[in-house]
Amino acid sequence: MKIILGAILLLLMTSTCMSQDNVKLVAGGKKIRGEIIAEDKTSVTIITRLGERQIIKRTEIRKMRRGRPISKVIVARLKAIDQSAADQVFVVAQWASTKSSLKGDAKRLARRVLALNPEHLAARKMLGHVKGAGQWYEDAEKAERAVTKFFQNEGRKKFNNGWVLSKDFEEVQANPQDWMLVDQRWHLTSKIMTAKGFVLWNGDWVPPEEKDLVSVAESILRNSKIATHFAQIGVNKVWHYGSRKQALDIAKISVKTREWAAEIFTEPSFKERPTSYHVVLETAEQFQTFLYNNRDVHGYSRVGADRHKAILGFLAYYLTFGDLGGMLRLRRGEETRNLMVWDMGRKLCRRAWHGSMNRLPAWIPRAVSVHAEIAILGKSDVTEYNTSKYDRTNTHQLENGTHKAAHAKVLGQLNAGKTVTVRDLFGSSGTSLTNKKLTWGTVLLSYLLEQRKPQFEAYVRDAEKTMKLDARFTKHFKESFEEMQVQFEAWIRK
Repeated sequence: MKIILGAILLLLMTSTCMSQDNVKLVAGGKKIRGEIIAEDKTSVTIITRLGERQIIKRTEIRKMRRGRPISKVIVARLKAIDQSAADQVFVVAQWASTKSSLKGDAKRLARRVLALNPEHLAARKMLGHVKGAGQWYEDAEKAERAVTKFFQNEGRKKFNNGWVLSKDFEEVQANPQDWMLVDQRWHLTSKIMTAKGFVLWNGDWVPPEEKDLVSVAESILRNSKIATHFAQIGVNKVWHYGSRKQALDIAKISVKTREWAAEIFTEPSFKERPTSYHVVLETAEQFQTFLYNNRDVHGYSRVGADRHKAILGFLAYYLTFGDLGGMLRLRRGEETRNLMVWDMGRKLCRRAWHGSMNRLPAWIPRAVSVHAEIAILGKSDVTEYNTSKYDRTNTHQLENGTHKAAHAKVLGQLNAGKTVTVRDLFGSSGTSLTNKKLTWGTVLLSYLLEQRKPQFEAYVRDAEKTMKLDARFTKHFKESFEEMQVQFEAWIRK
């Protein structure tokens, strides 16, 4: 056997035989066409037109006929490669296929490729082979005849592009949406999906890894009368009023936001934890119903109350939660996605930079949210409405929504002498944050992340509660507010 295999490999490397060799058998006079690649006193080895290697005993052969030898140009190229490597042989076959005088040899080489790797699809395509009922055929006509016979023997009839058992034919015709095509056979979708561990919910087949999301969807439906679709990618779980496709879209954006945050905050763990729970509803009424019926989990009028587990709630119209002794209200921008990314940026900022907004200047988490929107969605579009416990209300939004627009705005104000200083920003409270300050804060954050990131990270992670504003700033940046102001303005003017 070893001698035969050695001879096969040797002759694959040196054979100059034509692919259209013929071997006529004694029994029935059957002809096998292909390329003879090896022979000895007892047997002949041939690669058939389907690329199958067959060893035929001499006693079974009536006669053989050799065809035209393969081109010497091809032989030379074959000697320069490893002919036991299917992909290398196929490269020569591709080259030969571009030469009109060598197209026949190209097919011979493609069959040699299949003898080495029967699943080499490019070689199959070059030869025009067609697969049907799990087998390969020389052309579509032969495949169709063989497949038809095969499935008719199984008691099946043709329906559209597949075959259905005769007893189910009328049912498939009447309700094709309940059936699916697998290996050219029509099967009940419910049987196939259930066997794979899927669960049907709200018209969607839920994969096994998302089964735990069903119980939450059932709870939302039971308690709030809201039917949701859901999806999960990694630790990003989404329930959406619209469709599973929309839920998947939100999950993908959540993944991108986490990846961005992991880099910005130097927190690789953000890619994998904490788990994010996104609930997207359609109306303000649904939102209030959801909050009330889930108050034991989230706290009434609060979503994301558990900061350590980072339960993130993103609603299509409104999102409310307690913060700084008052009520922070976020209104929807042009897209639900903007609100989600905005809030994820803020919450992940809270986790990364010391875990408490009370110890961070108010402009920082707001500017982080803006940066997140621009990085993930290309533009910041969320307007924040901030109401303090003293009923002082203001709004802020990044005008025109891009870094380029913000930089141009700040440069214009700087040249006009209408500067917001670094000291102003670090000393501002949330209720005093305006559009102008947010714009300057967005640009200042770009400067700090680009030019002073190590010192900035040390500053925001400082757990000291009682240190004065100037002392804390100087401790980490090794300069005063005024000294940084000079450098910041020079950077803006570049």
